[in-house]
Amino acid sequence: MKDYYKTLGLLNSASQEEIKRSYRILARRYHPDISQRESSSEKFKEIQNAYNTLKDLDKRKLYDATAEAFIKQKFNSRLKSYANSYGKNNSQTAGAKPTGETVRKRTIRESDLSDQIEEKLGDIKEAFAEKGSWLKENFQKLKKHLKKDSDIKVSIVEVSISIEDAIKGVKKKIEIVEPEGSRKVSVVISSGVRDGSVIRLRNKNDRNEDLVLIIRLASHPYLTIKSKGLIMEIPITINEAVAGAQIKVPGIDDAILLKVQPGTQSGTELRIKEQGILGKDGKKGDLFVRFLIMAPPEPNAALLKEKTSEIQKYYEQDIRADLPETIV
Repeated sequence: MKDYYKTLGLLNSASQEEIKRSYRILARRYHPDISQRESSSEKFKEIQNAYNTLKDLDKRKLYDATAEAFIKQKFNSRLKSYANSYGKNNSQTAGAKPTGETVRKRTIRESDLSDQIEEKLGDIKEAFAEKGSWLKENFQKLKKHLKKDSDIKVSIVEVSISIEDAIKGVKKKIEIVEPEGSRKVSVVISSGVRDGSVIRLRNKNDRNEDLVLIIRLASHPYLTIKSKGLIMEIPITINEAVAGAQIKVPGIDDAILLKVQPGTQSGTELRIKEQGILGKDGKKGDLFVRFLIMAPPEPNAALLKEKTSEIQKYYEQDIRADLPETIV
């Protein structure tokens, strides 16, 4: 499956504005009437196809859903190979790492912040329209960040990074586009940031400017970062869930051996202390492994119907009996 975000040099957390800007840059670079590169025509078609899908919100949602399913399926296949290598000295790294970085900026002066902040941050609020809880928690925090020295110039930059970068911490070059031209600034993003984290940094090249970074994490096939720690979703077979098993899963530094208890339910979380993300205090947080029971692939299901029907008799009651008729 074509990775349209990679084609445009973006992460899948990119905003619509970032998608549009990247397309314009690449379209000019690879247009057959302009470019002298070999196979520029084919590259231009790829860029055009990617943009036609991602610029339309409905098409993008459908693509994202399809891509997520494809990536998870690919991850499950890799994990199976990973498990088969159990006992070897070397460990594999499962999952694909997103590449590229994009930013979106807004520059304001704090002297008239009270009048302009709603307007200047309007596009950021729109970008997070589906994250109501994020706005509630972080918008006031963001305003608080900006209420200090009235002579300081503040540049608000929305930065897309991968979860791998969020786990390890990363040094990035971000681009700030202004009417007088664009400029690049190096920033250090510490480990442990989450989607929506707000970071304020003093620009080392200009002591009269502060950079407020709004972090957006790209999605990952099996990792998420929450306030309680790093969460890793690991598929297990029906037999492993029923009978129990010892499995090997990826860790931040080394592979980890885990015991799946007999009778494990899908969604069960196993807390592994001090195997998560390094915090500001220099201590490692916790890793939460969430087990997901995976049924065999559909082509094999027909052969298993008779065998699995025997399992049904071990359920003492309707497992959905406690569910209400409606949600609200």
